[in-house]
Amino acid sequence: MTFEPKIRRAFIDEETCFNIILKNYQYVRAAPVNDRGIVKELRNSSWYNYKEEELISKLYEISDKDELIGLESNLALQFSEYKVGQCFHWHNDKSKIRSHIILLNNDFTGGELEFEGLNDLKLNIGDCITYDSNINHRVKKVISGARYSLVAWAYDDDKIWQTDERFK
Repeated sequence: MTFEPKIRRAFIDEETCFNIILKNYQYVRAAPVNDRGIVKELRNSSWYNYKEEELISKLYEISDKDELIGLESNLALQFSEYKVGQCFHWHNDKSKIRSHIILLNNDFTGGELEFEGLNDLKLNIGDCITYDSNINHRVKKVISGARYSLVAWAYDDDKIWQTDERFK
């Protein structure tokens, strides 16, 4: 069964979004692709392992609980930055159940989130989109400004992300 993307408007408020950017942008580093390391031909962006228990709990609440029964603390969260010319080509979020993206700003052009077979999605600051992790999607090239978002994944194994070196 495929879970259709669902947008929750104003999931977090603009002030919180701004503060998340302000507190985290200086820590970003080149983003790896799963266990393949830095693969700029696929993903040319930066990220930082972001931890905030209140937000993780809020995201857990909107995940499909039937698939998460028995799992605890299985959400990994990252702060993502896409600068001019950066993008993330077509991919899916393998080994995960649910993916969430929260847009933190809108002072950029390009950088649209696109799902295979669907039109570009217009997200506003603080909107959260939740989707099946197996759906192919991409972030188009940023033309101007910088695009900031939080990305979270619900794993089907609550230990897998805790042992992944990328989240240390």
